[in-house]
Amino acid sequence: MSLPRLQLRSDLITQQISLGNRSVWVLKDPLSHAFHFFSDSEFGILRSIRSGRSFEEIESKYRGLVAPVHLAQFLSAASRMGLVETKDGVPTSRVWKPRLPSRRHPWWTQPLAIRLPGITPDRWRVGRMIERWIGRADASEKPPPRVTPTSQWGKLFLSAILGLAFCALLIVGMRMDEFLADSAGASSRLVQSLAKRGGLADGFAPGGILLLFAAALIITKVIHELAHAVACTALGGRCREIGVMLLLGIPCLYCDVSDVWLMPRRRDRILVSAAGILAEWTVAALATFVWATTQPGTLHDLSALIMMVASISTLIINANPLLRYDGYYILSDLVGIPNLSSESREALRAAISRRTPQTSSPIGSTTQGFLVAYAVCSTAYRLFVFTLIFWTLFTLTESRFGIGIALPLIAWLSFAILGNRMKRPTQQQTQASGETTKSVRHRLTVLATGLGLALFVPLPQSVRVGGIVRATEERPIFATTTGRLMTTDEGDRFEIDDWRLRLQHGSAKGSVAEIRAELAAARIDRLDRPTRALVQPILEEKLAAAQEQRDTIARRLEEANLPDESELSRFDPPPRRITRRERVEQRWDWTGQPLRIHNVGATIESGTLLGYLGHPSDRVISLYVDQESIDQVRVGQTVAFGYRGMPAGTLRGTIESISADPVDDIPEELISAGWGSRPSAVGPGSDREPVMYEVTASILSREKTSHPLPPRLMIPARIHLPAKSLVSRWQRWWSDNF
Repeated sequence: MSLPRLQLRSDLITQQISLGNRSVWVLKDPLSHAFHFFSDSEFGILRSIRSGRSFEEIESKYRGLVAPVHLAQFLSAASRMGLVETKDGVPTSRVWKPRLPSRRHPWWTQPLAIRLPGITPDRWRVGRMIERWIGRADASEKPPPRVTPTSQWGKLFLSAILGLAFCALLIVGMRMDEFLADSAGASSRLVQSLAKRGGLADGFAPGGILLLFAAALIITKVIHELAHAVACTALGGRCREIGVMLLLGIPCLYCDVSDVWLMPRRRDRILVSAAGILAEWTVAALATFVWATTQPGTLHDLSALIMMVASISTLIINANPLLRYDGYYILSDLVGIPNLSSESREALRAAISRRTPQTSSPIGSTTQGFLVAYAVCSTAYRLFVFTLIFWTLFTLTESRFGIGIALPLIAWLSFAILGNRMKRPTQQQTQASGETTKSVRHRLTVLATGLGLALFVPLPQSVRVGGIVRATEERPIFATTTGRLMTTDEGDRFEIDDWRLRLQHGSAKGSVAEIRAELAAARIDRLDRPTRALVQPILEEKLAAAQEQRDTIARRLEEANLPDESELSRFDPPPRRITRRERVEQRWDWTGQPLRIHNVGATIESGTLLGYLGHPSDRVISLYVDQESIDQVRVGQTVAFGYRGMPAGTLRGTIESISADPVDDIPEELISAGWGSRPSAVGPGSDREPVMYEVTASILSREKTSHPLPPRLMIPARIHLPAKSLVSRWQRWWSDNF
């Protein structure tokens, strides 16, 4: 039984390119936009069937050069790629495997990167502007480009970029400490603005930096993608499509410059791949100049953030060859392997099974060890990235919507992404090992079993809450009367002067003296006037009442002064900020902490929080846990605290007590940091009020530092709960909500 008559498709685009120290033929399918790479001998076989030949004719032509089985496998693979077609109805033979029907993968099989339909730039005005700018008269023609890496303009352009980058590095190197401090401060303020969950803060810079940073980040990534398109067009290529991609749900621009593989010179292809990185480094250099010439503020913080994103993160992500980004294609061209990922996986499978690898493209002098090492590193790194993405999405979704939504979402993403990767056999797998549908089902079964075990294995769990550092034996100090803030003669203590209370105290002392004089006169006159003896009990009661009133006023005067701090330390309360109304009306009594020298003479209202008294060095931490998680918290559980300047979990402690009843008021510091909300913020029509419980935790003695934590400091904490499986957590969520 013979094979059908084979013919190479006439609409294929062919191009010979330089790949390392050899030349390779590239075949582009204009229908599927796929690229295929062949050596000179392989392309010679394909070129010999342009007019159509049977397998017997091809086998007789290459008899003695290529084994018939290998020749049949090669033509079979070319047919499955869609390069070879059959135009007769001759039945297939045992070794022949016809082309599988190509199917477009729906968006839900790749939910992390959903590519929306784009536009063809050369059909729009922007494409014609780019071509006019680089000097191309007609998009269908391909004359030698005017701007090349070795031309005068190309060298000048690259030198300018490298010069900017060098100057920026010099500035950062000279002011490294300042840059690190500004970057840490800007990142902290950005995180604070995210935690507030609000729009623009009232007159507060971090609220605005969030929107400005998002806009700057989007513009930077747009410049990155447009740099690929401009470089490809300038070097004689063609940007096939520009559109929007939903990367992790975030809209991003993408430019399809895959036609770069039709460029004959390797340096041109590398420059197109590196154009985005060079563009972001240029943005980072410009941001460095802005950072170096501005004073601390929103623009200063924004420049520091852009410097980090456009330089360090670009180097780690885009220039990383372990992911299929710019660095991958640069490395692929440098080592001379256009499909490096698939070739390395085939080399790894061959090394595991101890067989000779069947590659679809020539690998030249590249060693087998390099491919195996790259496959191991890239696979491990991609698993790490996917795990990190899944865990981040799970944590964010669970904190916002609960595990009932988070668990099905992550399970679907796992099946969609990993399942799609496992059931998509490569050409090498099919050609070398004869992978069948049964093998694909076996892989999916293994995947489902692994995910099932992950759902039922108890996993560590924790709850993240906000906490406030308190001094041991802490108690608040309130102003018991309204008066002016004064200082003592020594100037080292403060007191509140209430002139009205002092007048009342003087009047009370006068009343006591007057009643005492009247009582003494009555006792003297009772001998001569017996009727005066009847008045004596009344005067004694009146004197007792006057003395009690005098003593009460005296105690109020004493309480107006701060208590003795000989054994305890006084700590400041949260600073008071001037409201917008007070600023407009130009009317406020005091600002910041009340007991400050600049507030002397200001009026302190009764009930004003003046500060706290507590132990100088011993600290406890009050954690506020919501009612959904309080039933899992137990005395003795471990708590990890996060403190600025220290790694997460550096400070550890244990839970000492749990309040039996919900707290009436959530501290203002926690609300400002985004760990709670005011009851009025829930809304009058809502049936849910913020219910929080106070949990007291102590710091382990071995974790205590030489400098005690500042009281009233807001710190995040993570309470470690007993391990539970994901299914158990989901069942608990279901029972609580339904």
